[in-house]
Amino acid sequence: MEARFPRREDIPRAAVDFMAGQVKVEAALFVSYAWPGRTIEHHRTQIRKFHDFQEPTVGDEDKLADWLATKICPVEMSRDRLRAALLTRCREDRIEPPKATRIERVLSAAETLFERNFTHTTLNRLSFDSVDKLEELITPPPAHGEF
Repeated sequence: MEARFPRREDIPRAAVDFMAGQVKVEAALFVSYAWPGRTIEHHRTQIRKFHDFQEPTVGDEDKLADWLATKICPVEMSRDRLRAALLTRCREDRIEPPKATRIERVLSAAETLFERNFTHTTLNRLSFDSVDKLEELITPPPAHGEF
């Protein structure tokens, strides 16, 4: 439903019991399933293939950051809403969402890119006189005795 693989602790007991009944195994076997390792990676590959999803690449993350910066950040700066937009876009593009730490990197990159573009665009719209006056405002006055 969320187009991502859950952590073991995210899976409700009722879901484990239901799925165990579906595949006709004991629900107690769930605790012995090896979450790290080749078996789970093989199972995840099969699931991705069945649902036509791909693992995220660095290139995908860069495209997501650019998309967020140009389409979402101009109207929304809440981290939670940016994260929700990112996850929705991943589902639409059939990309497995990046891990939580990578999501934070994508969000930070998008915010930085948006702020840089916003500043550049704003600066280009100002007259030279306005830029000079703004620089005067942010330039500290000389210390006492300096010229």
